[in-house]
Amino acid sequence: MNLEHVSSTNEAATGVAPIIVDKQGRNSIIVILGANLLLNGDDIERAEDIIRQSKIVVCQLEIQEETVKKTFELARKHSGIDN
Repeated sequence: MNLEHVSSTNEAATGVAPIIVDKQGRNSIIVILGANLLLNGDDIERAEDIIRQSKIVVCQLEIQEETVKKTFELARKHSGIDN
């Protein structure tokens, strides 16, 4: 497993998402983004080589929308898809 682009910070706690299920089986999720909000376009640009080598890129929306967009811009740039 390549952990080259995994980092830690003292600026914020890790993100969490506690899930509560009631007696009827309905769930509620409380998302606390924490350090996920610190990930940014500069981090994604530093990972461009690994994005270029990837066959699949998956994002979640627990990071800033601009960061998700930057990730997919780079993925598309290296995918050969013109659309």
